[in-house]
Amino acid sequence: MPTAKNFDWEQLKVDSNLSANEELLNRFKTDDSIVVYCGSGVTASPLYALC
Repeated sequence: MPTAKNFDWEQLKVDSNLSANEELLNRFKTDDSIVVYCGSGVTASPLYALC
């Protein structure tokens, strides 16, 4: 996909919680239109929840 960016949701795990970290916040602006995807939707779900 043109202009696609890869971001592994496992980078957001802190203990047993998900948290937007500095890398995520620096890489994407809060007003960006973001589409998350993966083969089944399972690994895209945590990113969607934080966007």
